[in-house]
Amino acid sequence: MDLATSRGMISMPLRTRIACLSVAVALGACTKNEVACTLIGCSSFVEASAGPLAATYAADLPITAELCLDGGVCRSFTVSAPVPPAATASCELVANGAPYDGTDCVVEPDGNVVLTVMLPPSGNYEGSHVVRLRVLDASATELTSLTRDVVITGATPNGPACDPVCYQTSVDFAP
Repeated sequence: MDLATSRGMISMPLRTRIACLSVAVALGACTKNEVACTLIGCSSFVEASAGPLAATYAADLPITAELCLDGGVCRSFTVSAPVPPAATASCELVANGAPYDGTDCVVEPDGNVVLTVMLPPSGNYEGSHVVRLRVLDASATELTSLTRDVVITGATPNGPACDPVCYQTSVDFAP
């Protein structure tokens, strides 16, 4: 019986044991102060359920729906009457400056309009904010202006010490 077997160790050549020990020490030394991060991406945005805008303002179509975060990041969308054979209204981004990738407007089958405004990736949006939805007719007369207070917290999908930090909130303006 060799020394390794008498001490309850699995019998293996000394070189193999030294190599395994070296790898274990190296791995421990490499990861001691490092943080393992995954590579999941994310986006920062404000999403608003605006309700059935086309039905509510049918006499005023087309209308403009403007969604803003704190009055600084704003995007405008045109909501138009259905064009046959479509059964629902249409919605599209108004080119008021270069939109951030992902800014979108969707009219759901029930007529609810969902507006999504992408936020600049360089911003820190942690904390309290005001989201405003304005609806304007074709002559830019304000039909309604609604605000909601929101609290945005950052999300770190790759781990707490890893980039990116993304800020997302959803707001319901539907009646």
